[in-house]
Amino acid sequence: MNDHGGFPPIVTVLLFLVVIATAVIVGWWFVRVHSSAVSRPVLSLSGGIYIANGYAYFTLRNDGTVDFSDRVCIVAPSGQDCTPSAVDVPAGGSAPVEIPLNSINVPAGAMSIEVVIRPLGAGEIKAVAEVVRG
Repeated sequence: MNDHGGFPPIVTVLLFLVVIATAVIVGWWFVRVHSSAVSRPVLSLSGGIYIANGYAYFTLRNDGTVDFSDRVCIVAPSGQDCTPSAVDVPAGGSAPVEIPLNSINVPAGAMSIEVVIRPLGAGEIKAVAEVVRG
């Protein structure tokens, strides 16, 4: 018989085991990344942000699969203010937020200001707040 070409059977078996182990590791990594990404609150604004009488008013919606319960801050060029206590936004639900503005100064005559909503531990939302005077 001729011994030309081919791999010994042990090399083929070891190569097969390495390919299977690599596939298992990559699959585990995909599952881990996916489960980490979906087990977080995903907050967004529902409607607008309104500033009136020294308060910022807006509604947060939670499109994630985990409830959100923490303080929420609003950041403007002139400063930052936060809710005095935690805001609870259930998964799939929404909640109104009212933040007293102690550090943020709204310029006289301004109709709107750019702000960033920072729910602690859940990213940030850039938006324009409408100033209501009257």
